[in-house]
Amino acid sequence: MDLKTMDLKTMDLKTIDLNKIINTIKNKYGIEIKELEKKRSVYKLISDRNNIFCLKEVNHNFSRFKWLSSFLLYLKEKGFLNCPLLIKDNQNQFYFNVNKHKYYYLTNWIEGNECKIDEIENALNSIILLCEFHRKALGFNSKQLPYEEAKLIKEYIKKKDDIIRYKNLIMSKKIMSYFDILYIETFDTQMALAEKSLIYLLNSNYRNLNKNAIKNKVICHNSFYYQNIIKSDNTLYLIDFDKIIYETVEYDLGKFIQRLMYRKSYNWQFDKAKLLIDKYCKCYGNNIDYKLLLSIIIYPHKFWKLGNKKYDKKKNLYESYYIRRLKKIINNNLSILNFIDEFDKYYINKNI
Repeated sequence: MDLKTMDLKTMDLKTIDLNKIINTIKNKYGIEIKELEKKRSVYKLISDRNNIFCLKEVNHNFSRFKWLSSFLLYLKEKGFLNCPLLIKDNQNQFYFNVNKHKYYYLTNWIEGNECKIDEIENALNSIILLCEFHRKALGFNSKQLPYEEAKLIKEYIKKKDDIIRYKNLIMSKKIMSYFDILYIETFDTQMALAEKSLIYLLNSNYRNLNKNAIKNKVICHNSFYYQNIIKSDNTLYLIDFDKIIYETVEYDLGKFIQRLMYRKSYNWQFDKAKLLIDKYCKCYGNNIDYKLLLSIIIYPHKFWKLGNKKYDKKKNLYESYYIRRLKKIINNNLSILNFIDEFDKYYINKNI
């Protein structure tokens, strides 16, 4: 195929891999590609017959995602049709590789847009989608699927230790940047939030819920957010299942609500969070652990992540990027404390 005839918008595949991929798709799938466009972490392919496909590149070890085709078929058998299926090649295989470390798979392209979750109705419909996913994915069994006992407890303690380490690293500097100073100034507030989150977590029923989730094969999507929720006409579809894990359902729900609360349209308004939580509980049909849920929602993950980018990964981003994001976290401090009070009064103290 002559690459000059292709629409290579925002292409970042190496030319040598691109040639191999195009030829492999032609030989293995009988699909002639005429256009290829990068869309976030995937590639949109248009064939000479105007059929549209999605190409996903997976960089990690094959054993970490070879269960994917079986999982998507399991969802279909259970009646969850709001996701794409992997396409088999002419040798009945779901995956192909062009070098030792990179694998690829094809699905049909879902024509639509990322879900506009700033609109509360879309967020509520996303909650229904999440609930249906949890219900239909339940019971999928794979030895390759990751899980970890007491995962959240270990994760939160480690992140808290990391934040302390970032503070010590800053304090050891002879010259501090403006970001360094801001990080130190908000350290106590964020550490108090981490401690409060851990108290809720340790006083919840998480250890038992986590063990039961592993035993009963409760699946979490582990990346449930607007980028992976596609709205096509009036139907929502869920994509990108590469990170699914065995974990209690509060994990997905709490992370989704936390992400929403940091957006201007939600701004830690408890009434909006309540709508989402009550919608999930009504759909799921089982009680959830509110202490566990609150611990997930309020943990200062963004503060940790910013420090991790700056001091561990040493990502070479503009200082203004770090300062802007940190100021956003600082501006939310009081709102989060008010959110905790309202949540505690309504869901936790009410049930004592």
